[in-house]
Amino acid sequence: MKTQWAKRVKLFQFVYHWLITKKNKTIALKSALVDFELDVSWLSVSEYILDNCEQLIKMIKPFINKDWTFERLSYVEQALLLSAYGEYLVLKTPKKIIIDQTLITTHNYSNDESYKFINAILDQLLN
Repeated sequence: MKTQWAKRVKLFQFVYHWLITKKNKTIALKSALVDFELDVSWLSVSEYILDNCEQLIKMIKPFINKDWTFERLSYVEQALLLSAYGEYLVLKTPKKIIIDQTLITTHNYSNDESYKFINAILDQLLN
């Protein structure tokens, strides 16, 4: 049985893969189930992110430094923010857990600058 953190990492990896490949929803969700082994609850988060990606980005944008845009962020940073926010909205996971575990994932998949940036955005966004 996978830990919740391992499931979060799989969700992040799925979102990252989808951002790069831009596969249609049906193919992407099949990939989430088969390739990323997401269970039903995490599959619902994946589907929510695919269906509401533009809206999620609009909600995230106000918390990004005014000198940057969401589109300028790396795909890793975009995937971290989308997966964390999607989980918060769909699974109602507490803010502290999402931030703590997203920062662990950030340390593993990105750089120190991203860690501070992701932390600041999530702290404001998840209210």
